[in-house]
Order: sequence, then structure tokens, then C-alpha cells
Amino acid sequence: MALINCRECGKEVSDKAENCPNCGCVLQKQEGEEKINVNGSELEIIPNNDEIVESVKKESRKKKWFVLCGVIVLVTLSYVGYRLSDLGQYNAAKRLYKNENYHEAAKKFGELGNYKDAKNLKRKARHKYAVAHDTTEPWFENIPSEIEINYGEEINFKNWCKENKIAVEDDVTYNMEYKIDDTDVDTTKKGTYKLELLAEDEAGNKETEIIRVVVKEKYGLDQMVGYNSLIALPEGSPVVVSGIAKEVTQGGYTMEISPSDIKDATIDDYTNNRMRTIYILDVNKKNSCNNRYITVEGYKTMVGDTPAVVAENIEDDSAEYEEWGGSLPQ
Repeated sequence: MALINCRECGKEVSDKAENCPNCGCVLQKQEGEEKINVNGSELEIIPNNDEIVESVKKESRKKKWFVLCGVIVLVTLSYVGYRLSDLGQYNAAKRLYKNENYHEAAKKFGELGNYKDAKNLKRKARHKYAVAHDTTEPWFENIPSEIEINYGEEINFKNWCKENKIAVEDDVTYNMEYKIDDTDVDTTKKGTYKLELLAEDEAGNKETEIIRVVVKEKYGLDQMVGYNSLIALPEGSPVVVSGIAKEVTQGGYTMEISPSDIKDATIDDYTNNRMRTIYILDVNKKNSCNNRYITVEGYKTMVGDTPAVVAENIEDDSAEYEEWGGSLPQ
């Protein structure tokens, strides 16, 4: 005979005993008894006692319900905790950003402080929000109304704009660049052209500035001509002539010049009645140059059979002429 412990009171009893002599607990399965397993423990079911069986089953279902409720509460608390955590708010803010709700995204990123790259994303969200509501056109700074360049002069307008500190600004888009359209400019022909500067910000607002480009004739010693060269040149050629002007009408002068170009002229060209008469046409009609020694930059034309120069620039060199020993008419 062996001793076992009673499952109810824990006292030692014989393994042959059917009931515990101390507490009366049934120790051995009697004929007709059934056992069920409830949460890992065997419970004896006394036959023909439906109330006890039903009570045990209810108790089992109740325990299972409590366990299920506990799991649900635990999952709910975990989810709420996640949503309230930095990671939850961070992911929620990123979803707002992705859905282009930049205002709310910026607020949530701002609440996260230094968490991950929240500060950077906050700046981006605020910028995106500003762009979405931007209706102001960009504007140019340091724009001149006109550029003057010489005939045949090569010019890189991009470098020219940079050297002259031409810039474009915007209230939302920073470090903006602009496009330069110089297709209208022809530096091989005298005339007035337009240079276009084009800017567009991130919101699609556009601004255009137009600068006049004046291509002028280039005047120098090579264009300083005498009468013979002036006659031979085609109309429209850039020339420079100098001499004493005599006013014949407002803005119209006669001038006597050497037959030879200045670089080839000799003293004989200015004596022995070899001087030749041309016309000077001052289209600007600024100041009278009557009886003054002038240097005229302009282009050749004809007045009848007489060659003429349409003046674009007139310099009064009378003082230098007199220093050289010349005398002006009284």
C-alpha cells in the first residue's frame, strides 16, 4: 500500500482509499462517474446531477470570457499607447504629408520636437503649404532699362547679368534662377533689340522683364575718313569726320574735309583748295555747332550728289583745335 496526498486537504491517505478520511474528498473514480478537464484540472462529475454539470460549464465559459476581454483590453491599450507614442504620431504626420495635408502635418511634426527628422519634415511641410497658397509673382532686382553695346561686339548675356548683379526674388521660393532669351538680339546689325528675362516660382507664378539692347556703331580711327573714302563707302557705313561746321539750317551743317583719310593726309591736302564739302545732319538738334571744330560719329548718307554724315554723336573739339594752332571763324 502506498500513500498519496489528498487533492483537497493535502493530507496523506492510502492510495486504495475511495474517500479522504480527513475531508471526505472522493479519491477514486467510482463506477458511473465522469471527469472533465477545466483549465488543466480534472473535475469529477457526479452522474444524474445536471445542475452541477451546468454550473461547471458556466464557470468555464465565464473564465474564457474574462480571458477574451483581457486580451481585447490589452490590444486596445497597446494600440492607444502606440498612437500616443512618438512613433505613432510620426507615422501619422507622414501620412498627412503624403496626402498633401501640409498644415496639419507641420503641426504634428512640430509636436515631436527633435524626434528623428521631424524638424526637417516640419520645414518641408510648412514650405509645401506656403507654395500651395502662393499667388505672388516673383520679381527682378537691379534691372537696367537699356544696354548699349558696339556693333560686332560679342557678349555673353548670362555673364553680363551675373556681373551686374541681376537677381530674381520670391516670397516663397528661395535661390531662384531665371532664363535668358536673347534670340532677338543681333549684334552684327545696328538697331534696338529686346532681351527677355523669364522667371517662374514653385507655385507656377511667372514674371518677365524686358531690357532694351541698343547695338551702336563702333567708331574709331579705322572709321575716320576723308572725302574720297566717304564717297566710295556704301550708305549706312559707320564713319568719323572732323572739321569746322557751318550751320545752314537748324541741325544742318556744311563741313570741309581733307580728300584723303586722316591717317594718310599730308599738308597739301589742307591747302591749294583741295578741301571738299560734305553735309552734317544732326538729327538730335541739341546745341548749335556753328563755327565750331567738331568730331562727328555717324553713318554715311547722300544729300543729292553730296555725301553726308548722319550724326549719332558730336564732340566739340574747338579747344584742342586752337591748341594745335588752328583758328576758328569769328
